[in-house]
Amino acid sequence: MKTERITPPREATQAMTGKADIIKLDFEMGLESFFNTLMAISGVAIAVLLWVGLIGGKRSPPVPEVLPFVWIPAPVLVLAASLRGCTEVHRFIDPDERALFQSTRFLNWRWVKKLGDSRSTVGVGPMGRLVRSKHSQSWHYEIVLLRKGGKPVRLTRSVCFKVEHKFFTEKDASPAEQEAVEDLNRKAGQFAAALACPSFAGRPRTEFAG
Repeated sequence: MKTERITPPREATQAMTGKADIIKLDFEMGLESFFNTLMAISGVAIAVLLWVGLIGGKRSPPVPEVLPFVWIPAPVLVLAASLRGCTEVHRFIDPDERALFQSTRFLNWRWVKKLGDSRSTVGVGPMGRLVRSKHSQSWHYEIVLLRKGGKPVRLTRSVCFKVEHKFFTEKDASPAEQEAVEDLNRKAGQFAAALACPSFAGRPRTEFAG
């Protein structure tokens, strides 16, 4: 891993990704996800405390005694929002290097890590995951980079489609779902060409690439 301290961070990021042929893969991950989750939890806690303290429920009056507890999640929300503004994580493909990198900026530091290249990559293609909960289930599709002897590396945000009935075969996929998978196949082909590695075609309602 290559690590460097820079001032200011944004200029170095632009200098690194300013090449015309760089493919930037911008979706939420790592520290960004952590701070966003912390902000969401703190915001919900504040809303619940204010509701209970000022409004109450249909069968219960307001409870002003809980209002001082708002000062517990409030600083967490402010801190998480401040740190989120100082955090940037993205992945990008450099066709010249035939490699995938992840760049992380936090406060005044930035580090860049190579996640894979043409020699260590088996291929690139869409992966499907069936996600079940108590009341619903859905298929999630995303493009992944398959490494030799390693875990798949995500290259895009997930595209989700709710399952409306109990059947899960490819022919049961909606036209929109089929079109989305085809679009992911096209993008996977572009990523694979930039990395000089094979690409795998994904199929609707299929658990893995290939």
